Amino acid sequence: MRTTGHKTRTAAAALFLFLTMTQAGAASEASPQQTAAPHPRRLGDLAILIHLKAADEDRREGTIVITNDTVVRHDEKGMLSVAGAATTEIEPGVDEVDRREVDKQRQKWRKKVDSQRQRIARTEHEIVILEGKIKALSNAAFDAGHSSRKAINAWARLESEKSKLANLTARLKQEKQTMNGIIREARRDGAQPGWFR
Repeated sequence: MRTTGHKTRTAAAALFLFLTMTQAGAASEASPQQTAAPHPRRLGDLAILIHLKAADEDRREGTIVITNDTVVRHDEKGMLSVAGAATTEIEPGVDEVDRREVDKQRQKWRKKVDSQRQRIARTEHEIVILEGKIKALSNAAFDAGHSSRKAINAWARLESEKSKLANLTARLKQEKQTMNGIIREARRDGAQPGWFR
């Protein structure tokens, strides 16, 4: 972090030195009637000077620079105009009958996606619960040892829960694939991506 600050200060100092030298050269070439611009004391002042210099160059080329400071002035002179107008249409070129059809489609696909999301969330919840159960059974199985009847039952339950976890993981993968399939089918049917958010 220290080198980044040092590099930033070095770059700022180099930029300041360059601009100071170019201003000094411009001031020596300027006529006696022109006065040299004051030297900036802060980096923010330097940025303002650079911005103003660019605005002067653009003004000479016939372009107008709009900033927070100049927007009111340009508006008072009538130099600003707004292109386009706000519309209340949901989608351009769609009449009322088509809007209702679009709304029906949107509701249909949202319902399918939401129900699939709920299935995925339920499966993920079951996986989390089962993982906690497996951890507890694993600790119990190790505590019981390997030779007693209690230990044999604990290891059997642990293996049973691990197979359930494998089945749930496979089911989750399948449900996510189903979700992707629903979204692909909806997109082919004309659904928009924002409908599924």
